[in-house]
Amino acid sequence: FYFAAPELFPLAVFLGVKLSVKYGNAPGSSILYNGYGTILCGGIGDIKRGFEIGRQGLRLTEKLNTKSFEAEAPLLFNAFIKHWKKHIRETLKPFEIGFQKCLEIGDFEWAANNAYCYSYYFYFAGIELFTIEQNISKYNDAIKKLEQKTFLIYNQRAWQVVSNLMGYNEDPTILTGDVFDEKRILKLYQEENNRSGTCGLYLDKLILCYLFQQYDRAANNATNAEKHLVAITGMVPFAVFHFYDSLAQLAVFPGTPKTNQKRILRKTAQNQKKIKKWAYHAPMNHLHKWQLVEAEQARVLEKDGKAITFYKQAIAGAKENQYIQEEALANELAAKFYLEKGETETARKY
Repeated sequence: FYFAAPELFPLAVFLGVKLSVKYGNAPGSSILYNGYGTILCGGIGDIKRGFEIGRQGLRLTEKLNTKSFEAEAPLLFNAFIKHWKKHIRETLKPFEIGFQKCLEIGDFEWAANNAYCYSYYFYFAGIELFTIEQNISKYNDAIKKLEQKTFLIYNQRAWQVVSNLMGYNEDPTILTGDVFDEKRILKLYQEENNRSGTCGLYLDKLILCYLFQQYDRAANNATNAEKHLVAITGMVPFAVFHFYDSLAQLAVFPGTPKTNQKRILRKTAQNQKKIKKWAYHAPMNHLHKWQLVEAEQARVLEKDGKAITFYKQAIAGAKENQYIQEEALANELAAKFYLEKGETETARKY
């Protein structure tokens, strides 16, 4: 359901939870409760209740002592729920443990799922690229041995993104290189109706195009990713999308007709409303992102004092919470702001 027909996912979860409440919990009920928590956190926005229901699912797994679900429920909790209240880095160790547990019981599909989630969340967590590449490479070998094609391709996509950022690809915005071929895989995703994979691919390209200042292409990739955004509801990249979507829209704002500028400001406001709510529950993950978008929005509206304040806050927040990639980005955008004002010495500091 989640990968191919995400619109049906809530219906299946609601029915399962209803039956569990009515007739009593079964071993699989822990999975359903984590599914319900995912919908509450990522879909409805009731993060407090979603987090508690997810934790109840974990406690139920421990109580029933069923080995298969002991490995599966923690993955769902950490991939879809935990990061709405805790730092992304706190999800990494549970993925490693889940990978080992799944190997022990012979559940190779969920072992590969844990390995991929570890790699992708490691990438978003603000860790240096060299270390990320080492870990993705290690898990890529493991997933390949387990013969889990879907998660192998997901992991290879993350590896290619990191390779591009490290300068190993002539065009860093194209996800075709030593380990991945974006055209071939996009065609495969479309044939399989894998909307989660499709969304992830366009999101990765959105980020790369934005970072390498291909702003029109970044905005186009954002549009394509959003068509399938429901398929990654609740995951870390779901939240990251709203951040980079706003940045890409604001980057193209100055050269856009006024009618479209209004649309961009409305879209950014919608994204900011969500990010601000997420920042209330997990400021360590989201507050500096919200501040950086506020700075960029103030820049395009020529509210210089407000822009300067929010650039400084975004830099400080990203640094405090060890998101080095977003600390760097905030510095870069602040430098560009000052360069546009002709303040070269101040820009150099950033």
